[in-house]
Amino acid sequence: MDKLKIDQLYKEACAFLEKKLLKDAFERIEVLIAESGLGELRNRLEQYQTTYKFMLQYTVQGTDDPEQERIYYGLLESAFELLDEVVQALLLRYDSGMVYSTKRSVENISDSQLNDVLKKIDQYYIAAEVDDAVGQMNQTAASARLEHLDHMSLLYNFFWLSDQFKVKQISALNRFWNFDNGNVNDKCLMVSAVGMSLLRCFDVAKFEKLFDFCDSAEAEVRQRAIVGLLLALYKYDRRLSFFPVVNARLKILNEDKLFLRSMETIVIQLIKSKETEKITRKFQEEILPEVSKISPNLREKMDLDNLLSENAFEDKNPEWQEILDEVPGLTKRMEEFSNLQMEGADVFLSTFAMLKSFPFFNRFQNWFIPFTETHPEISHILADEFNAKFVKSLLKSRFLCNSDKYSFVMSIQQIPSSLKEMMSNSLEAEFGQMEEDEKDTQLINPESNNKFISNQYIQDLYRLFKLHPNKNDFEDVFEWKLDFHNKSFFYALAEDKKVLRSIGEYYFIKNYFDEALEVFQILLKDKPDDLELYQKAGYSCQKKGNYKKALEYYLKAELINSGKHWTLKKIALCYRQLKKPEKALEYYRHSELINPDNLSTQVSIGHCFVEMKDFQQALDNYFKVEYLAPENTKVWRPIAWCSLETGKLKQADKYYQRIMTKGAGEHDLMNAGHAKWCLGDRKGALQFYKESVAANGGDINKFLNTFNEDKAVLLKNGVSENEIPILLDRLRYDLDT
Repeated sequence: MDKLKIDQLYKEACAFLEKKLLKDAFERIEVLIAESGLGELRNRLEQYQTTYKFMLQYTVQGTDDPEQERIYYGLLESAFELLDEVVQALLLRYDSGMVYSTKRSVENISDSQLNDVLKKIDQYYIAAEVDDAVGQMNQTAASARLEHLDHMSLLYNFFWLSDQFKVKQISALNRFWNFDNGNVNDKCLMVSAVGMSLLRCFDVAKFEKLFDFCDSAEAEVRQRAIVGLLLALYKYDRRLSFFPVVNARLKILNEDKLFLRSMETIVIQLIKSKETEKITRKFQEEILPEVSKISPNLREKMDLDNLLSENAFEDKNPEWQEILDEVPGLTKRMEEFSNLQMEGADVFLSTFAMLKSFPFFNRFQNWFIPFTETHPEISHILADEFNAKFVKSLLKSRFLCNSDKYSFVMSIQQIPSSLKEMMSNSLEAEFGQMEEDEKDTQLINPESNNKFISNQYIQDLYRLFKLHPNKNDFEDVFEWKLDFHNKSFFYALAEDKKVLRSIGEYYFIKNYFDEALEVFQILLKDKPDDLELYQKAGYSCQKKGNYKKALEYYLKAELINSGKHWTLKKIALCYRQLKKPEKALEYYRHSELINPDNLSTQVSIGHCFVEMKDFQQALDNYFKVEYLAPENTKVWRPIAWCSLETGKLKQADKYYQRIMTKGAGEHDLMNAGHAKWCLGDRKGALQFYKESVAANGGDINKFLNTFNEDKAVLLKNGVSENEIPILLDRLRYDLDT
């Protein structure tokens, strides 16, 4: 049985259990157990089936059993556990990927080995504290750090690859956690191990440890735990109702205001991660090609050869901005990226994607480790005073995640010294300003540190799931919809709906209108009189092209607070899109009373009259627009056409001549030809028709299709129907020559 088949049966069994269809689930589990050949698992399955059959028999007989519900939910819980156990056994046997290959190497770690590793970790902490106290860093201490990394690697894998946290795992984790001199970075690593282990295999005990970590006084530990917990709750949402221990802990967290604020931030950060791929693509397809356009003359115009002098960066060269301005739109795009960065968007993925091939990243846990300058694999690089100065400010940045900081330090050895010197002062100035901004933010909002920590960790996770060489060996959480608003656990935590409102607003601002609408619909059940919710729900429907549903929301908004100019115009727009111009006109007229000189309203009223075939009334409105905004040349087109429709041929011709001076398109040229023909100028009409065909790429059939739609206006203005095929044939002959 291959991995795909195992996964298919697992998902089917989970779905049946979630729907409480035990018989169907048992059948899938039976197939998996038969493949495993594990007799103990078969015996447990038979025991569960027997218990279930007896329960069904008692139910049919009408026997009143007060214990039935407890037994039933116990069976469901046991079936889930059995399913997980057999699937993990099969994956260990058949999966040749990195995860289960590593699992085989730590599967049989003995109690004595585990005890020895924990003892040495504790001894390392004690020795490290002594070394720090006396300012000592000798060869022995350096060697001890390397050995400590090996022990932490083994411990990480032990927790990550344990299917269930039983007495052995829990006691080991508690012992590690209670070391007197343990450091925060190692605790963070263990939190990641538990979180990744839970994503790999469900276990209530792992959930309980993450709940405990969420109560940590250390922000780095707490924020990582919340990220891991939210991802696990999302994954197992439909299963959680069968595990009362988890639900009880959720109720406790619902009273923790600090947790709820962090949850709101992290949920939005996880949703925001969906933007990373789009940002990366934009950078590669728009920014980099534009930058390459200025590179040939960059050295000469920026006088790069003289920038290496001691005082090169004391003053910024005003010509640099001129160089950027030579590429239209580049400055604006760069500013956009800067704003995204300030919002916490992941703008550096493309920059560091190619820097994950260092041996440092061969250890799986190094993708999670918090950045520290004393890490043995980079400390020798930063021991160089020049290197340390070069990266000093950069490494303090909250905008770079831990993984990228390690990548950067390892890559600086490949940067020429002259370039490092040129960049050093500039980086120090730029990141120094960022550091000051961060301090100001911290003063204004002391909890902002939590936001930075969780954002960096999510970016670390994103790099693991997107860039790890063996990324296909584990499920990518960033491929999930991350629609937390559709998960039951979310409402057990966010009962007051404030978090949900923030999520909906974020979706709306970022133009995720499907998700925004789902959230607004949920909120409207509790707030049926919220004007803004109806307006935003309507706008979301409108942007999706569902004008009928949008109209329903807008009309409800109008009932709540009538006379709102914005709402009236949206109602009118929907009626227009639904081909009801008379109703649209009614609401535009109402809007006009509120704001009589609004150009947009006047234009829309004109459009309604056009759709109603009342071209004279339309013409009156378009003239009003021209009077109020004489610089608006776009209104010339509808004026010209309505003049043609109402028989004002010279007026139509005059406006088409004006349009010619502003750059005419294929339709303008065709319509100008119509005006000439109606005035009896067949030669002039023929010339404009030729130009119209040329403007659409020489497609005569496309021209004729549009022409035939306009035939009625020609006939109405005196063109003989017999003349039309003659002039069109002449057009074809002229085009052939």
